[in-house]
Amino acid sequence: MQLYDQEEIMGVHDIGVAKDAAIRAIVEAYKELGLAFTEAVRKIAEKFTMSQENAEREVEEYWKE
Repeated sequence: MQLYDQEEIMGVHDIGVAKDAAIRAIVEAYKELGLAFTEAVRKIAEKFTMSQENAEREVEEYWKE
Protein backbone atom coordinates (compact mmCIF):
# COMPACT_ATOMS: atom_id res chain seq x y z
CA MET A 1 0.00 0.00 0.00
CA GLN A 2 1.32 3.41 -0.96
CA LEU A 3 0.44 6.59 0.86
CA TYR A 4 0.20 9.86 -0.99
CA ASP A 5 1.11 13.25 0.35
CA GLN A 6 -1.42 16.03 0.65
CA GLU A 7 0.11 18.04 -2.19
CA GLU A 8 -0.32 15.17 -4.65
CA ILE A 9 -3.89 14.56 -3.51
CA MET A 10 -4.76 18.23 -3.95
CA GLY A 11 -3.13 18.26 -7.39
CA VAL A 12 -5.33 15.38 -8.53
CA HIS A 13 -8.38 17.08 -7.03
CA ASP A 14 -7.56 20.37 -8.77
CA ILE A 15 -7.27 18.60 -12.13
CA GLY A 16 -10.72 17.06 -11.62
CA VAL A 17 -12.22 20.42 -10.71
CA ALA A 18 -10.63 22.08 -13.74
CA LYS A 19 -11.90 19.32 -16.05
CA ASP A 20 -15.44 19.66 -14.69
CA ALA A 21 -15.33 23.43 -15.18
CA ALA A 22 -14.08 23.02 -18.75
CA ILE A 23 -16.81 20.51 -19.59
CA ARG A 24 -19.46 22.79 -18.10
CA ALA A 25 -18.25 25.80 -20.09
CA ILE A 26 -18.08 23.86 -23.35
CA VAL A 27 -21.51 22.29 -22.87
CA GLU A 28 -23.04 25.69 -22.14
CA ALA A 29 -21.40 27.12 -25.28
CA TYR A 30 -22.61 24.21 -27.42
CA LYS A 31 -26.15 24.68 -26.12
CA GLU A 32 -26.10 28.45 -26.72
CA LEU A 33 -24.84 27.85 -30.26
CA GLY A 34 -27.78 25.53 -30.92
CA LEU A 35 -25.80 22.30 -31.20
CA ALA A 36 -27.92 19.16 -30.79
CA PHE A 37 -27.57 17.28 -27.50
CA THR A 38 -26.29 14.14 -29.26
CA GLU A 39 -23.66 16.12 -31.15
CA ALA A 40 -22.54 17.78 -27.90
CA VAL A 41 -22.17 14.32 -26.32
CA ARG A 42 -20.09 13.11 -29.26
CA LYS A 43 -17.83 16.14 -29.15
CA ILE A 44 -17.31 15.96 -25.36
CA ALA A 45 -16.52 12.24 -25.57
CA GLU A 46 -13.97 12.93 -28.29
CA LYS A 47 -12.39 16.01 -26.67
CA PHE A 48 -12.05 14.48 -23.20
CA THR A 49 -11.37 10.90 -24.35
CA MET A 50 -14.29 9.34 -22.50
CA SER A 51 -16.97 6.81 -23.30
CA GLN A 52 -20.23 7.92 -24.88
CA GLU A 53 -22.04 6.89 -21.69
CA ASN A 54 -19.81 9.03 -19.45
CA ALA A 55 -19.99 11.93 -21.89
CA GLU A 56 -23.78 11.69 -21.96
CA ARG A 57 -23.93 11.87 -18.15
CA GLU A 58 -21.62 14.88 -18.14
CA VAL A 59 -23.52 16.74 -20.87
CA GLU A 60 -26.89 15.91 -19.30
CA GLU A 61 -25.75 17.38 -15.98
CA TYR A 62 -25.03 20.80 -17.50
CA TRP A 63 -27.54 20.80 -20.39
CA LYS A 64 -30.47 21.22 -18.00
CA GLU A 65 -29.20 24.43 -16.43
